[in-house]
Amino acid sequence: MSMLVGFCLAVRRTVLEEVGLFDEGFVKGMYEDNDLSYRILRAGYRLVVSTRSYVHHEGHRSLNRLEEDPRRLLTQNGVYFREKWKEDIETGFSSHLSGDSNRPIEFNSSRRPDVVRERLKERAALANISLCMIVKDEERVLGDCLKSAADAFAQMIVVDTGSTDRTQEIARAAGAEVYESLWQDSFSAARNVSLRKATGDWLFWLDADDTLPLASAAAIVEAALSAPPEVVGFVVPVQFVGDPEGGTRVDHVKLFRNLPGVEFEGRIHEQVLPSLRALGGQLRRLDAVVLHSGYDTSQEGQARKKVRDWRLLDLELKERPLHPFVHFNVGMTAHYTGDHKRATTHLRRCIELARPEESHVRKAFSLLGISMRELGQPEEALATFQEGLGRVGEDPELRFQGAMVLSRLGRFAEAKDWYERVQEDPSYFTSIDRGIFGYKLHHNLASVYASLGRYGDARDQYRRAIEAAPRYRESALELFELAISHGDLKTAAEVHQHLGATEGQGEGWASLGARLAEARGEDPFSWLRNVSSTSKDAASSRLLLARRLLAEGKEREATPYLLELESLGNAEAIFYLGVSAIRAGRYEQALGYMRKSQALNPGHPDTAEQIEKLQRFLGETQNADVSEIAAPN
Repeated sequence: MSMLVGFCLAVRRTVLEEVGLFDEGFVKGMYEDNDLSYRILRAGYRLVVSTRSYVHHEGHRSLNRLEEDPRRLLTQNGVYFREKWKEDIETGFSSHLSGDSNRPIEFNSSRRPDVVRERLKERAALANISLCMIVKDEERVLGDCLKSAADAFAQMIVVDTGSTDRTQEIARAAGAEVYESLWQDSFSAARNVSLRKATGDWLFWLDADDTLPLASAAAIVEAALSAPPEVVGFVVPVQFVGDPEGGTRVDHVKLFRNLPGVEFEGRIHEQVLPSLRALGGQLRRLDAVVLHSGYDTSQEGQARKKVRDWRLLDLELKERPLHPFVHFNVGMTAHYTGDHKRATTHLRRCIELARPEESHVRKAFSLLGISMRELGQPEEALATFQEGLGRVGEDPELRFQGAMVLSRLGRFAEAKDWYERVQEDPSYFTSIDRGIFGYKLHHNLASVYASLGRYGDARDQYRRAIEAAPRYRESALELFELAISHGDLKTAAEVHQHLGATEGQGEGWASLGARLAEARGEDPFSWLRNVSSTSKDAASSRLLLARRLLAEGKEREATPYLLELESLGNAEAIFYLGVSAIRAGRYEQALGYMRKSQALNPGHPDTAEQIEKLQRFLGETQNADVSEIAAPN
């Protein structure tokens, strides 16, 4: 057994003293029992259920008293739990975490993180790799980066290009050598300073907002130690972590030999690949990844980055107007900032100037086609994807994007064929959303099958999408609707159960449950009354029930639910109490409810409108007219 739910646990005192008490990082609950169960198993003990003992537990009373949204707590603590034990999964020490599967957890003692880390330190001394970094005002993320990387490198070099915060202090405290270099409007110039300071046999580069997983660090060290002489470098992709079920992965030559003539080029989106190719030798791909985990997504950070990037791109374009990669970078930046007209100009120029085998040409065709689609030119976009396939050969992103256009054009049979030809190919450099090989592919293919009237195939693809990305709710919602429309209530019930497990039993879950009850010929009000007393998120179920009762004019039945929700500070319920008071002619009471609701939800326009009308009628402003007070539906 991989988990015991923590309503009542009997634990030996010696075991609890060994593994520790409940982790208070989970604050008000959710996942603290997963965590304790996992720590007990991790220490080598078993979990068992006593089938002859019972404790009466009246469910959800604690949850119902919470001021916080239980679904938010569930999501927040789930992230904390997985972050806490991520190295166990990354290293292969643990097959999964408590609560993630009904299967027993399998442990591999040789892959225990502390064992892997000690071996890593020993091997890193032999590998003699220098970590080379450039930084400026990176105190927010630099500590995490260097902590994740320190055990893998014999030398850590940090070149600072003008920090005014604690960046240098953090770097020195982590054991890095810190050098200052004047910023020359060129990322490659700064990176080359870091390369020149390196003394290792191999070089590896990271950005300050990257982190290096332990298993990847071990793989990098072993690659350097075992590389044959003809190999000059290794590709290690950078994974963006915003989408846990997919996310963009960008190939970079991260690890390479410290050879004369090796250097970066380009003011921005700098590359070391051209200099390595000029030296000859082979490149190989590593089964490792760098996590782009600290990316600054704030509005201010993105605004600064946009200004800086365009300034460097304009300089680069003036200096190298006939370089295809420069046009690619300008087109790519315009594409991602929504200037699709400018993007198409430079991406076309890139394709004209580049050789088909150059690594960025595939991506140029993809971005060009997507920009044309965004400009309202689907036929031209499809022609672009087809031209790209003719120029560079089979490509998964071109197939996927082309299939999306075919689907939008209503050419579903062709779209199906294109989706089915999406296959991963590690033989060339890519920058690609990993989701197109997993849940996004299955989701889109399911939609196409549904449009072709092939319900069984659509259902199977939606199920695969849900399995690949359990928290991508669109697949579950579309499968629910499709199953209901085909009378497949068994599948609809399975989806409903899945949503309750992954998202909590909130209002959306309750609404689907009521629809499922109706499809079964049951009374949806009876179903809602039942779950409003037993659901883990009873407040949402009660609000939905009250809303439905009000819609049918059953205000007397709705009122007890609304009053209970009022005591929990639910702004919408208080608004509806105000609506009921208006309908009953109790205008002063209605105004009180509306003001209370507005205090809890200041931006709600209907509440503000009702307050204004009530104030006029009650004489708080002049020219009152009772006919103006119309209770909203």
